Amino acid sequence: MQNSYALKAIVIFHAPNLGDILHPFLVKEVKMFSKKYKEVHLICLKSKCGYEELSNCDNVKIHDYTQEQIKLHIGAAIPCFFNRYSFSEIKTVIKNGQFGLKYLKECFRLYTVGDYIYKIIAQILKKEDKKGWIIDSYWFSNGAYAAAKAKKKFPYIFSFTRAHSFEIDPYKNQYYYAGAKYYIQSFIDEILFISDSGRDFYLNSIINKYVANAEVFSEKCKVFRLGTEKKHKALSKRSMDNVLRIVSCSRIDVEKRVEMIADVIDQWSFSAIEWTHFGGGDTAHILSRIGDSVISKKINLLGYCSNESIHDYYISNPVDVFLSLSASEGVPVSMMEAQSYGIPIVATNVGGVSEIVNNENGYLLNDIYDVKGVINALLLFLPGDTNEMIEHKRENSYMNWKENYDQNINDQKLLIHIDSVYR
Repeated sequence: MQNSYALKAIVIFHAPNLGDILHPFLVKEVKMFSKKYKEVHLICLKSKCGYEELSNCDNVKIHDYTQEQIKLHIGAAIPCFFNRYSFSEIKTVIKNGQFGLKYLKECFRLYTVGDYIYKIIAQILKKEDKKGWIIDSYWFSNGAYAAAKAKKKFPYIFSFTRAHSFEIDPYKNQYYYAGAKYYIQSFIDEILFISDSGRDFYLNSIINKYVANAEVFSEKCKVFRLGTEKKHKALSKRSMDNVLRIVSCSRIDVEKRVEMIADVIDQWSFSAIEWTHFGGGDTAHILSRIGDSVISKKINLLGYCSNESIHDYYISNPVDVFLSLSASEGVPVSMMEAQSYGIPIVATNVGGVSEIVNNENGYLLNDIYDVKGVINALLLFLPGDTNEMIEHKRENSYMNWKENYDQNINDQKLLIHIDSVYR
């Protein structure tokens, strides 16, 4: 087998909706390759901060760009429409009654960004030794299109894309079956889903439904889970003072339904309760949903917090339950982090949540609109004297993270898989 240190990686990360920092997910991905590979090229949108996280990675070269540079490249998107893969996709979109200006705008955006990234890849590969290259697109979208186009031009490379939830979830993306997926799956080597549910949905609702030779494409679809790094050895402790302490962590928007947690707090009447929420958004309407009560209800809406501060909180404060009432999810990193500290999770059974939460390590809510059902689930975790059921769930929560979502273990699984390609 070729020594992994002889390999070279190109990592693509285009996600303007995640802000103008070098995202922690991306930093983790680049560092993973940097430790094992001869050189790593990062292609990403220019960020205002975060580059210092990679300052000690001497074998990493960054190729960043601005939105303005992308806009100047828009003319390159036009030829991308004129191939049999695009024609086939457009035919399906018309059949589904979704062809229109919005779809064309989405296509122009994807092709413009994808082709721009592809040209950066082509420049790198033309200058370097042709052996041992892998291309990793973090998202199954424009970066994956660039990786697939590079594979078509440079067949000696190994190209893959990760696939999360928004790329294939009809709740989040009305063109979940489109977005150059016909082209991408035809040329890219592998599509690595972060969950079984994501892979199964893609195969059943897209590949088997729209693709003639489904078996060929099915073989490209694999599951490689993400993971988190535990920043402290200690585990979180539960409350012993008759106050139920709940933590939630997400942005505040319609999809995450943080306001429903407020409704739960408002109707809670069984003990003192403290709710701490990490994540930015409009908090005024959240607080307005919680009325006066004869029992103590402490609300801490902390807004955006660094990843480190959340980990610190888990070992410095008792936490009884991590609560998520989202209407749509992949496999949330926030849940992995909570489990790494042995915190049980109560969550709605959506997306890939059932792959990380079950009734042995937490509680799954099958009726995602039932406030009383949430309250009944939380009653299982009321603090007090030693409770074997709670201790059992806390132990299982940690063990589930250790066995399935430990970043160091999952990174090694991926690197071993990539190495095997070159045997």
